[in-house]
Amino acid sequence: MDRISSNMNLLSNPNLLIINLNRDPCTGLQTITFDDIPNISPIQNAIPSSYACFNWINGWYINANTNSTTNTGYQAVLTSGQYVALNRNGTTLKINLSNKLFDIISFWAASAYTTGLRISIQGSRNNTLVNATSITLHTNAASLVQLNWTNIDNITISSSPSGLGNQFTIDNLVVIFS
Repeated sequence: MDRISSNMNLLSNPNLLIINLNRDPCTGLQTITFDDIPNISPIQNAIPSSYACFNWINGWYINANTNSTTNTGYQAVLTSGQYVALNRNGTTLKINLSNKLFDIISFWAASAYTTGLRISIQGSRNNTLVNATSITLHTNAASLVQLNWTNIDNITISSSPSGLGNQFTIDNLVVIFS
């Protein structure tokens, strides 16, 4: 049984309480909620470049419970806490690790403002594309994006069309650090 399947079997056991005793937050199974960002702004700001062990390029976070997010995908995608991530101004979001591989299991996603927004997701290792998919997102409902991609060091997520008003939003990014 591969590492993803064995972790999924663990997660599906309702009688199992998972406590991560790892002192290193960059090991094992992790759910990135965006609610524990250091010195978090009450409204929105850039995701710190080393948050949750990743380098974040064009990553931003927003409080999904503010008045400016009413009736948007920010509220639709919120699955825990009050903060979600987005691609700043509709630009390409890049999430990567240096000198380490990870598996991306899943995340929740929605379009912030544009219903029917298409996003492309690419996973690469050593600058070589190894996985790719595209999905359509809506503002009124979140989609669970299940990837189960292993041994990658970079995720790129881009919206089509790109630019202001074409932001996507994500919550509860589940990864396994190698």
